[in-house]
Amino acid sequence: MLKVLIYALPFLLAIYALIDCIQTDESEIRGLPRIGWIALIVLIAVVGPIAWLIAGRPRRGKSLITRLPGLAGPGSSRPGPADHRQVAPDDDPEFLGQLGGTNSYDRRLEEWEQDQKGPEDAQPDEDGSDGDRPAR
Repeated sequence: MLKVLIYALPFLLAIYALIDCIQTDESEIRGLPRIGWIALIVLIAVVGPIAWLIAGRPRRGKSLITRLPGLAGPGSSRPGPADHRQVAPDDDPEFLGQLGGTNSYDRRLEEWEQDQKGPEDAQPDEDGSDGDRPAR
């Protein structure tokens, strides 16, 4: 299995680099002309495809992956599923605006806290007894 991987990986890398080079617009290719990159990818087994990926292909998301429909990134002009990104609720201003000030749970908690304060928290009179309770 490892022997197959050793031979298949450079082959697959060369195929990917060759297809990417062919589909890239001529004006976006850096370094060499397209025919030079194709010759380098085909003739020099591992170094050619790696050189294309590092030095020849465009820098800004113009690779084979971003040109496929449905896989376009957020900066691309093609609509795709990646254009509609999920936003966390605490980062979404529309969601935060819908929350309002307080909800029913906050109000119920405040009412419960007021009920719990009750007579125990009342200030004692001068004689040491609470004002609401009769002295014993």
